[in-house]
Amino acid sequence: MIIRWDYLIILLLFFGLGMQNCCPSRNSSPPEQDASKTVAPPPVLPPAPVNLPPGVARIVALPMSLDRQESASFCILRVEKVVGYGMSTPLVTVGSEIRVEMGIAQDQQQMAQFNSALQQKSPVTLTLRSSAEKAAEVQGSGWKVVGIDKTSATKSPEE
Repeated sequence: MIIRWDYLIILLLFFGLGMQNCCPSRNSSPPEQDASKTVAPPPVLPPAPVNLPPGVARIVALPMSLDRQESASFCILRVEKVVGYGMSTPLVTVGSEIRVEMGIAQDQQQMAQFNSALQQKSPVTLTLRSSAEKAAEVQGSGWKVVGIDKTSATKSPEE
């Protein structure tokens, strides 16, 4: 059997180059990523507390105004923070101003807490119920205040 040295050298040369290109070097640094190709992670929604029923959201909001009418009272809220949602509840956008119906208007104690927060311009923790059919009837966002945290109106704004 005759060995052709020139073919053997070419075969070894291809094998060596192939191994060098397909096996990464230990000293090589990872390629830098192009900043335009990186994707920001999706926003994380707050976990739904177990005690919130479907269609209910708990938020921290700053009362902006209160409008009392014969049939119902409405207020404008600026959403500071979303504490949680019940299942299948529409999302509330942080930083947005929403017009909500005051479902607590009959409760004197809760209305006193709300009025105190409105006068002090301090955030208050509210429980809202979503009502899509109400949004079509009245000039609102479809949200109704159904509860106020008893301690939120008494806290100082620095907390």
